[in-house]
Amino acid sequence: MTTDERLDKVERELARAKRRSRWLLAALGLALGAWVLAGTLTPRTAGAQGGSRTLGDILDEAKAQGGTPAPALLDRVVGKEAGGGAWVNEVRAKRFVLVDDAGRERAVLTVEADGPRLGLFDADGKARAWLSVDKDGPVLGLGDEKGKGRVVLAVDEAGPWLHLRDAAGKSRAALSVVADLPVLHLFDAAGKGGVWLRVAKDGHRAGLHLFDENGKPRAELAVGDEGPQLTLADDNGQHRAALAVPKAGPGLVLFDAAGKGGVVLNTTADGPALGLIDAAGKPFWSAP
Repeated sequence: MTTDERLDKVERELARAKRRSRWLLAALGLALGAWVLAGTLTPRTAGAQGGSRTLGDILDEAKAQGGTPAPALLDRVVGKEAGGGAWVNEVRAKRFVLVDDAGRERAVLTVEADGPRLGLFDADGKARAWLSVDKDGPVLGLGDEKGKGRVVLAVDEAGPWLHLRDAAGKSRAALSVVADLPVLHLFDAAGKGGVWLRVAKDGHRAGLHLFDENGKPRAELAVGDEGPQLTLADDNGQHRAALAVPKAGPGLVLFDAAGKGGVVLNTTADGPALGLIDAAGKPFWSAP
């Protein structure tokens, strides 16, 4: 699964989790109302004289005192006494939802079949940040004001990736380190043509690659141990021309459609030379 596919999957699952949380909150509200009226829930709190009381006991006490502020009442429900710490040391659940003062969902933490998900939403309910961990590794996404993922940071078995997307959701730039080789990718709107910039592991083979609209390599500018080289290819990806400056001297090579026969023009310490190569790749004429 590609990084873009993983991000799309996270976005869909967060949207489903957000919808499920609305139903869950509504059901929980109904259950809590019935629970309070019946006084049957029994979270334990310690009173001044020890023992335990139900939530109904706490509400009765609050009523007798003329009303208890909601934050203080909630503190007592979870077992937090004035001047003391919380008695609840661990909470286990498969979904948590955080809402703002207006009741809007702003954060959803959930566990799906393939791993945990954390989604953060703006005031309009658009996903603006999400973090997930699945079998392929962690993914961090950042969204725009429309909720579309625009930045993706991921790590998989190949290495780390940073993707930048356009408004249509297409990856337009990516920075990766694959097999310890850093690569910068720039894509066109179709995600095919573009530019790659890479550096080899030993640092002696830096290269700039240009791709056409069909995703085929058409030009490469590289620097290796022997010096710089420019290679041009046809629309089939076959090398047709190469200009290089090795230690022996600069040279130009023109290839036929099969990439074998052609013309070689170079100059060395002995002077310039011109050679012709047949279709089998063998030289058959040169001058001088």
